Parts: sequence; structure tokens; C-alpha cells
Amino acid sequence: PGAPGVVLADCAYGNNGPFRQHLRAQGLEYGVDIMSTTQVHCVDEQGVGPAACSGSELARRMGRKSFRRYCWRQGTRRRMESRFAFKTVVVPGEPGQQLLN
Repeated sequence: PGAPGVVLADCAYGNNGPFRQHLRAQGLEYGVDIMSTTQVHCVDEQGVGPAACSGSELARRMGRKSFRRYCWRQGTRRRMESRFAFKTVVVPGEPGQQLLN
């Protein structure tokens, strides 16, 4: 059995279906980045939305105010930071839910 925890990953892992499936099988919570072209269905209080859209279209729909700037460490020349938004989504044809950031 896997140890409880949270996994964060970039789009090289986030776009890897078997990787996400393994995390779910281990019972791990996770938040992963996806490529802007990845198709997703939004999930809200009413359930899974009917129409899929690309990650970039979803980011546009969410708007600038949905994004927050986070710094993960101080680099040798500057702070390592970027803007992130978090949204629960489902990849079409794949069971389970993923976080889009």
C-alpha cells in the first residue's frame, strides 16, 4: 500500500494517463499540470460538464482573477514563481478526477 500524501507534477506527468491512474490506485491525492491542448470536462457541484474544452480555453474562461502567483523557492538570480489556477476536471474517456493548474 502507498503512503498517504499529495503528489504535484508538471505536464510531462500530468498528461500521462497511466501515471494518474497509478496515483489513484495508490489512494493518493494529486494536482498536476496539463498541456494547453489537453481536452477536459469541468466538474462542479452539479457534476461533470457536458462539453469538453482545451486547457487553454478553460484558463481563458476562468479569467485572470482565478490565477494566483506562487513562489516555490529563491533561485540564484531571482525567485522561482509563476501564476497558477486550480480547477477540478475530468479527462474525457478516463475515470477519476484531476486538478488542472
